[in-house]
Amino acid sequence: MAALYAVVRRMRILGTQQRRRRRRERIFRQRLTLFEQTDEEVYARYRFTKEVILSLINELDPVLSRSTQRSVAIPTHIQVLCSLHLLASGGYQHNVAVTGGISQSALCRVFQNFIEAMLGRINSHISFPSTPADLESTKNEFHEVAHFPQVLGCVDSTHILICPPSDTEYVYRNRKGQHSLNIQVVCNAKCLITDLVARYPGSTQDCYIFRHCGLYERLSRGDFGDGWLLGDSAYFIRPWIMTPYLEPGTPRQRRYNAAHKQTRSIIDKTCGLLRGRFRCLHKSGGALQYDPTMCCKIIATCAMLHNLAVRWSLPNEAASDDSEEEEDEIPPSLPHPDPDAARADEGRARREDVTNNYF
Repeated sequence: MAALYAVVRRMRILGTQQRRRRRRERIFRQRLTLFEQTDEEVYARYRFTKEVILSLINELDPVLSRSTQRSVAIPTHIQVLCSLHLLASGGYQHNVAVTGGISQSALCRVFQNFIEAMLGRINSHISFPSTPADLESTKNEFHEVAHFPQVLGCVDSTHILICPPSDTEYVYRNRKGQHSLNIQVVCNAKCLITDLVARYPGSTQDCYIFRHCGLYERLSRGDFGDGWLLGDSAYFIRPWIMTPYLEPGTPRQRRYNAAHKQTRSIIDKTCGLLRGRFRCLHKSGGALQYDPTMCCKIIATCAMLHNLAVRWSLPNEAASDDSEEEEDEIPPSLPHPDPDAARADEGRARREDVTNNYF
């Protein structure tokens, strides 16, 4: 009987060793995949070039690499490649795990670790211009678009579909009857995301999100000097956010509206690029199959990766079918009268000054 137990134990050890060897072989094959594929194949799968992926691997390696006494630790490059593939494809974890040569449970852990590692670097990837040189450069770049002066950024909200919790699903139902998160995005003239608010359910009004964000407080304090954001009519007018005339009555007001619309179209393009590059955020990929907190983290990570792609001047053909996907011709109306009439009067007075002096 003891000999039989010894044989069984030996067979189990051999089985474990074989599984470890096969796993090493899969990891080794995946290590070669990035370099064996053509540049076009790599970009189609991960939405990044080999050079950018390698730089991202080096950046995250101190956080994602770890030692283990069980089997073989999943290398950093496998964690990054699988996570990028999952974000870019918007597919099921099982399919991505098979491609990466790991199990679905391992991919789930790997993906969460990747998201947390990226969020730990969010301030280095998403930041609003603050130095005088950066502010002046931002204004000049916007001015070249349609000669609208003193623009620090364009602000708008976009809805990302999610599967809501059953007990609070009504909170996530937006005005189109879909369940979503309402994400506020601010961008510069190069489609770089400079501020992001990703924590409100789809039923939240755009003006409420903006009124309760940190950037609003900084703008109201005058932290950025003489400048403003451009927003549509879903926002209350303020000295630091210029909205269009609802009923332009003079040629100057019509020219103001035309320049405002042309400049503000950059934020629509930015949101389209974001959804187009990462299909997990696109309606063709269905709704995000995670709890709302995790969905917010995924959206923030995608915004960071979008900025990385913009800084590396990567192509944007992936978003060519998204430029007008969720944008309305007529933005939602304001839900109630302006609660700060004095600030609104200041904003209208400044808008008149801009209209009369520049248009």
